[in-house]
Amino acid sequence: MVRVKSFRIQNYRSIIDSGTVSLEENVTKIVGPNEAGKTNILDALSSFNVQRDYKERELSNYVPDSNKDSPTPVVTVTFEDLSVEEAPFAPAFSKISHPDSMSTTATLIKYFNGDYAIKYDGSEISIEQQMRSQFRDMNDKIGDLSEELRELGHLSQHDLYSNISKQIQDILQSNNRFSRASLDDFESIDELSEEAFRSMEQHSQFIEDDQKMVEIEESTIRLKSLTSVQKNLLRLRNNPLKELSLFTYLTDFGLFPDSVGLDSIQDESYTGPYVDLLEYAKLTPDELEHIDPGETHRRRQEVEERLNNDLNRHWVQGEIEVQIELTSSQVGLQIYDETGEHTVPSDRSTGFRWFLSFYLSILAGENSKVDKNILLLDDPGVHLHPYGLKRLRESLDSFGEETQLVYSTHSPFLLESNEIDNIRLLKRESSNGTQVYSLLEAPDPVDRDALAPVRTSLGATMAESLFTGSATVLVEGVSDKYYLEGFSDFFAGDRKLSLKPGTNIIDVSGSKAVYFAKLVDAEGFEFVILLDDDNGGSNQYENLIDSGISSDKVVFVSDAIDRELEADAITIEDLLPPELLYREVSDHTPATFDQLGEPPEADKFDIVSTIEGRLNELKGRGEIDKSHLSKDTIANSFVTKLVEGDYTEENLDERSVERFEKLIKEINESLSK
Repeated sequence: MVRVKSFRIQNYRSIIDSGTVSLEENVTKIVGPNEAGKTNILDALSSFNVQRDYKERELSNYVPDSNKDSPTPVVTVTFEDLSVEEAPFAPAFSKISHPDSMSTTATLIKYFNGDYAIKYDGSEISIEQQMRSQFRDMNDKIGDLSEELRELGHLSQHDLYSNISKQIQDILQSNNRFSRASLDDFESIDELSEEAFRSMEQHSQFIEDDQKMVEIEESTIRLKSLTSVQKNLLRLRNNPLKELSLFTYLTDFGLFPDSVGLDSIQDESYTGPYVDLLEYAKLTPDELEHIDPGETHRRRQEVEERLNNDLNRHWVQGEIEVQIELTSSQVGLQIYDETGEHTVPSDRSTGFRWFLSFYLSILAGENSKVDKNILLLDDPGVHLHPYGLKRLRESLDSFGEETQLVYSTHSPFLLESNEIDNIRLLKRESSNGTQVYSLLEAPDPVDRDALAPVRTSLGATMAESLFTGSATVLVEGVSDKYYLEGFSDFFAGDRKLSLKPGTNIIDVSGSKAVYFAKLVDAEGFEFVILLDDDNGGSNQYENLIDSGISSDKVVFVSDAIDRELEADAITIEDLLPPELLYREVSDHTPATFDQLGEPPEADKFDIVSTIEGRLNELKGRGEIDKSHLSKDTIANSFVTKLVEGDYTEENLDERSVERFEKLIKEINESLSK
């Protein structure tokens, strides 16, 4: 399956230069405020399929006296992991360049004047230059062949090739842009070369020099091959993406009616989803008027089976069965759900009727090859209620498993809090036009309107925590949250030490820390990220710095520990008294305290890995039946005892108390920076 790695749009309407925009393998969601340029992005991508010159008013930087033939790029699309067979234009270009040298990365560029170029591994192949070069080479071959035939005394064949050469010269002289020559010109050249080849074969018995004959045959074959390449290139020039059908832009889906008259389809007064249904069924209104009932029944059953299989792959809200009602005067639908209840489209939800129209528009006609197209949707399901939008999101995600999907949206219900890395934010400025960013790349400040649906998609609880407190601490796991909250409350008494008032501690599941940090940073909130000092934490730190987050906003758990102590990994559990942690583990796993062995000394770190290794060892020997260690359960139990007074400063060793004090001070200092 062909996958698009990225695109870049330049000089198109509100887009001066979008920059290189990466696409997800499945679904990419474009989010931005009104008038930011979401529709322009999709329009530009859609225009990549259409062989036409852009209108001057579509240029973002159009200068009236500029040269329309200048190479002004508009849309650039990059593919990766392509086989030579999948690479765009490979059938033609494999005859020009060596297939083995083709990169698995290909970039297609479409220009304002309608021309295009292709790059393999960064090396551009200009169609115009290639055609000129190949025709010069062709003319040289013709000259050589004509001279060879003249020397052998075959003047009639010599005249034929001279005629071919003259036609090529005429084409070169009459076309300022050689790639715009007529296909008829190439067809006539091909016909003449065929005639010359046949004539040569007829007189081959009179040629005494067999080697010369072989050379002539080889030269003629090369000529035929070159002519074939030129015709292929010209066909591609006239419709360069016909074979690829790269983008499918789906818009204006009507809700599915119960039925429609065939006469309204015939006179085109109706252009809604039943037109797509008939196209999907490969039937026309004229056929339905004259087809016999038996054939109608057979065709209907065949289409229903295919349609139901297709629909149920993507309609995730339960099994459905669609029956098509076909008569000589109208076409309609009956729908059955899992209970066997019979309904018509108007009895179903708006979301289902919209989805049915949307899906048939994909399946109809050339769009039926879903896996070969990148689908573009502008604000899908805009009229659906929140529940319907959530269900639509599930169906769109299902489509993304088969083909790449790009859609713009204002709705938080089409975004998912656990997949915010597939969101692209739009920002439009008067000087730079429409810019596209991932959350990692977004500059500060990002328009609050652009972030609004992202905030809402996080859910009420998460959104309130992230955006309503006076300060935010982002942690990698729930256990980190428990320990910080517990010790902050514990120290708030006699020691008068706690996290800053109004501080919220948010678990962002480690790998999402960068995205959430960008969100709170863009909103101007005080925040800090707490990371474990292990490989995962180190990777997160590098990602945070690369995304523009200040190092002042990062605190490592190891900041609470003497810098002279060495350890491969330090997590928040390493700040706890080892003996108390071991007792908590024995309370919440099948292992007894004695089975766990002697707790390590306080300066021996990565205690969680030590405990997990011991549990696995005990299970391997058959001494316990389960080895799973729930850090969250243990943290909750530990903190409950801490805040309820079961653990006091007498229970907690002095070193652990000092380390948690230092950690909270480090966090408060970072929040103030």
